[in-house]
Amino acid sequence: MAGQRQIRTGAIGAAGTTDYTVEIPSVGAVQLALFGNFDYGSGGTSVKCYVEGSYDGAVTWVPVANITFTTADDMKVLNVVPTGIASWDANAVQSDDAAINHIPPRLRVREVVAGTYAATTLALWLTVS
Repeated sequence: MAGQRQIRTGAIGAAGTTDYTVEIPSVGAVQLALFGNFDYGSGGTSVKCYVEGSYDGAVTWVPVANITFTTADDMKVLNVVPTGIASWDANAVQSDDAAINHIPPRLRVREVVAGTYAATTLALWLTVS
């Protein structure tokens, strides 16, 4: 069981939140990797890419991982490998460039843009194996 999906590619514009459903089977996954390639143009404040998961059929979403881009070209990879028992506060704000050691059976990526970017692009990939 493995899969890779390009979550998004193209321009980052005005502030806002966009959810991307990830159609990758993650039941029994042993590793999740989030890869982002950010090509900064101008403007903006931050782009936060949250991987969230659900254990209850998409009723409740809990944090899994987050990578953050600001005002410079950047390329990031964040790996999640479940080890032991994970705990989290579903209402807490997740730290930048951080992960919690679990991979729920249903995943989504939430992109939160602060500020208005110009001539800025982001390619985002998610791999589950």
